[in-house]
Amino acid sequence: MKNKRIIRTYHLTDAELVTKSKEKLRFMRRDAVHFAQYGITESEFEMLEQQIETFSDWETDIEVKAIQTEITLAKKAKADAVIEAIKKVMTIVALKFKKGSAIYKAFGTHKLALQKEADLHLTAKLVVERGLLHMSELSVHGLTLDQLNTITALNNEYFDVLLNQKVAQANRKNCNNDRILLGNEIYTKLKRYTTLGLSIWRTKSEAMYNDYLMYDKTNAKEIS
Repeated sequence: MKNKRIIRTYHLTDAELVTKSKEKLRFMRRDAVHFAQYGITESEFEMLEQQIETFSDWETDIEVKAIQTEITLAKKAKADAVIEAIKKVMTIVALKFKKGSAIYKAFGTHKLALQKEADLHLTAKLVVERGLLHMSELSVHGLTLDQLNTITALNNEYFDVLLNQKVAQANRKNCNNDRILLGNEIYTKLKRYTTLGLSIWRTKSEAMYNDYLMYDKTNAKEIS
C-alpha cells in the first residue's frame, strides 16, 4: 500500500517557522496573565518551546539529501570497480570461448555497463561461478582465483552500498515526513495561540495586536 503524502499546512520555510515561533512565544510569555485566563499556562509554553527546539535541531532535507548523494556516488564507484573486474575476466574468457558462443553468453555479461543494480550484483556472482566452473580451461590464458575473489569482494561491497542507499532513501522520506508532521503541529498550536492573542488585544492595543500577526499584512492573510 502506497504511503499517503504528508502536506505542509504552513506557508513558511522551516527556518521562518522556528523564528516566528520563538518570537510569538516571547509575546505569549509577556502576556502570560491574559493567556492564563483561558487555561493556557507556562507548561503549555514549555511544551511548545521544546517542540520548537526539536524541530530546529532536526536535519534539514538538504543535509539528508547530501548524505544520500554521497552514498549514491559511492555506489557508482563500486559498480564501476565491479564492472572493470568483470571485463578483465571476460577478456580471458574471450580468448578461450568466442564471443557469442553459448559458454561465453552463459557468463551473463551482455550489455554489462547498462545492467541495473540488482542485475549487476547477480551477474558478478554468475561470472565467479562460471569462472570457477571453467577454471582448468581459462587458467591457461591467465585466469586466477585471485581475480575471481576480487570480483566477489567488490561485489559484496557493492551490495552493501546498495543496501545503504535504500536505507538512506527511506530515511530521507521518513525524516521529511516526521519533520513536516512536527512543523504542522507547531503551526497548529501557533495558529490557536496567536488567534487568541489577536482577540485579547483587538480593541485594546494595535501594537500588541500586531505582535500576534504571523504574516505581514502586505504579503499574506493574517491568521485570525
